[in-house]
Amino acid sequence: METGKDKKTALITGASGGIGKAFAELLAADGFDLVLVARNADELNRIAGLEMTKNQTKVIPMPLDLSVKGAVENLVRELAERNI
Repeated sequence: METGKDKKTALITGASGGIGKAFAELLAADGFDLVLVARNADELNRIAGLEMTKNQTKVIPMPLDLSVKGAVENLVRELAERNI
């Protein structure tokens, strides 16, 4: 597993189900840290907890509806504040 500045982070939208959830599982198993974005906060937090436990990876769940005006800008700002 990579550490420090070599560690890769994946931003996955629609991460609470379907293809987004599948990508999250695959990338976590491959050693990526994850930023998971979806509208369903409960399911998003459940998936984040599973991936953190199963793959010992850093997971940041961000419950957001990206169709809402300004949501994308807020996401970018939040990630920049976290140096991601």
